[in-house]
Amino acid sequence: MKPVAVLACAVALIVAAGPAFAVGPVHKACEADMAKLCPDAPREHGKTRDCMEAQKDKLSPACKAALESTPRGSNKLKQKEKEKSQAPDE
Repeated sequence: MKPVAVLACAVALIVAAGPAFAVGPVHKACEADMAKLCPDAPREHGKTRDCMEAQKDKLSPACKAALESTPRGSNKLKQKEKEKSQAPDE
């Protein structure tokens, strides 16, 4: 497959999946820690967060602060609230 075609497919997948991969404060602050400490943890149903919390003593200060200040699933809640506020009134 030509490199341009591969790039086009990758961009299309990212654009189509954008809302599913919303990035919250924990992901932003913990990206390096996730890659280092929990590379094989499934990125669903809180499994990554469980892995991170089990290794809190090894986390960066920014990641620890993000985990402590952000409740579980807060990014999902914000997304639902945003969708609800954008829905047309019935």
